[in-house]
Amino acid sequence: MRTLLLLCILATAAAGKWMNGRPPGGLVNAPFHLNSRAETTQFPGQILSNFSQKFNHFDPLDTRRWDQRMYYNPIHADRNLASGQDIVFLMIGGEGREPAKWSGDDNVMVMQYAKQFGATVFDLEHRFFGDSRPINDMKTSSLKYLTTEQALADLAYFITSMNKEHGFQNPKWFTFGGSYPGALCAMFRSKYPELTAGAVCSSAPLILSLDFYRSFEYLKKKLDFFTLSFQKNLGCDELIRQSFDTMQQLSLTADGRKTLSQKLRLDPPFDSKTTKADINNLFANLYDAHQGMIQYTYDGSSDKTKYYATAEQLCRIYNQDQDMLDNVWDHLAWYNQYWNGVNITSFPNSYADAIKDISETDYDILGDGGNEARGWMWLCCNEMGWLQTTDTDTIFGSTLPMKF
Repeated sequence: MRTLLLLCILATAAAGKWMNGRPPGGLVNAPFHLNSRAETTQFPGQILSNFSQKFNHFDPLDTRRWDQRMYYNPIHADRNLASGQDIVFLMIGGEGREPAKWSGDDNVMVMQYAKQFGATVFDLEHRFFGDSRPINDMKTSSLKYLTTEQALADLAYFITSMNKEHGFQNPKWFTFGGSYPGALCAMFRSKYPELTAGAVCSSAPLILSLDFYRSFEYLKKKLDFFTLSFQKNLGCDELIRQSFDTMQQLSLTADGRKTLSQKLRLDPPFDSKTTKADINNLFANLYDAHQGMIQYTYDGSSDKTKYYATAEQLCRIYNQDQDMLDNVWDHLAWYNQYWNGVNITSFPNSYADAIKDISETDYDILGDGGNEARGWMWLCCNEMGWLQTTDTDTIFGSTLPMKF
């Protein structure tokens, strides 16, 4: 269990907290800053309300209900465009607070399709995230109801209920989702094929795997697209590999750890009480900061991922003619400035603080970021896996093995 916990444990890069490769704000919503709980911004035609959802779909004797947050937007509904039918789109919420944009902003794909095909749009927040709380705490005894099976059943009950409430006649429902919601989107199409006519499931990991080492292989392949003129005729991937190999060697000795503390401005610095968990926590933090800039490059979500927080910019930083650890620090500073909007002077690196944060069970103390991190950890460790390790030949060395 300790291995699973440490691999799942959140990595903290200044203001942004990551969990097992999941960026702050969620996989789909990154790199946007988290919406505040008080946000009320809505779009034309959009209605924010609550849906009375079943607590436990698999116990017919359990009659408990809870309020599930939902958006409804019929602004583009047009039966003439839809050939006399009711076409309905459902955006599937993921591991975070569901923002208004997916069912209101005409610049996003779902709304563009709705306008083209005359569709009504719904967006359903995922149970246990945002304001959608079946139980008002995140104790493990409560989280047993946070499963993909319950989430899929939520969607099924929602669709049948909306058909009755809105009088849809022989409607054609289409589900949408990206990343984890993309996986739910595909699972739903398979498990409840009678409820939908189709699905758009983007970047959807479908094969559950405890040791998800292939994620590192994908990051290396993405770096191969950049044909800059690099130092010593080394590609970007090799410059990163050399840096991680060097840092891993330094982590093995007291003097080396002192160098890492100074060069990377670690807070707290490594000392005589440093444990293997502290060291692995550092490499998890470093990896996540690299992953963010590589994975979301040119994803179309914002100018950040188009111009600033990109794999190309990462490579330019690593190609600077200076000490490689200075390049690592420059990357951390750049990443936090353009991803998190924070100018850092040190690099938070407390494993104890990470454990303390993720052990909290009170929603109000956790806040959105903590709620999302704890919920995502539970989903990965309890059901899905997707633990990102270096158990293959990676540019990040062997810094995050499955067993350590």
